[in-house]
Amino acid sequence: MEPTIQNPHGLSMFGSCVVYVDPDYCTVDFAVTRIAAKPDDAAKATSQAASAVAGFLKASQIEQRNFRQSRTEIHIRDGQYIAEIRFNLTIDNLDKVEAILVGVINAGANDVRKVRYRSNRLRDSRTEARQGAFLAALKKAEIMAEAAGVKVGRVIHVEELEVDDLEALEEGDDFQTSGAVNPNTIVVGAAVRVSFTIKGGKTAAATGQFVAFDP
Repeated sequence: MEPTIQNPHGLSMFGSCVVYVDPDYCTVDFAVTRIAAKPDDAAKATSQAASAVAGFLKASQIEQRNFRQSRTEIHIRDGQYIAEIRFNLTIDNLDKVEAILVGVINAGANDVRKVRYRSNRLRDSRTEARQGAFLAALKKAEIMAEAAGVKVGRVIHVEELEVDDLEALEEGDDFQTSGAVNPNTIVVGAAVRVSFTIKGGKTAAATGQFVAFDP
């Protein structure tokens, strides 16, 4: 059976856009852990190492507001006591990330759990991606309308679509750019479906005047 248009109303187009944002700061989650046969020994060793780590961060001119540490936690595993103090660190100068990571490890941190590159410009980048997605849908509508010998009318529906697969969105991005992408780049994507009315015009067919949906 041939597919049919259930609700004919004009032009309905999908548009997508991907924006690549270079990070401007970094967050690091790491921990100091020590194992001992007695809980107080584990706690003491962990506290000493955590103090050394905090001292290194202060000496590296990391502001107090940019790092936090948890209270001591103690767990038991295979009859041994594991004490842990977790840190969350923000590094504003990306050129210092490597030196600071090496420094906290040398100072006593032994579990780097997550390094995330972030940007303060995400809100503006999301706006740019949404605008680009809408413009992509509009451009497609104009191309289809031109082929049909009509014009794009007013917007009657805009729906932002949930982006589940950024990689697939990148492949179909209507604003693709050439060149290499920074591996630490933050990818921001947007996708929309936009419906437009059709303004009257002449079709390419010999049937004459196109029926105007939006005269």
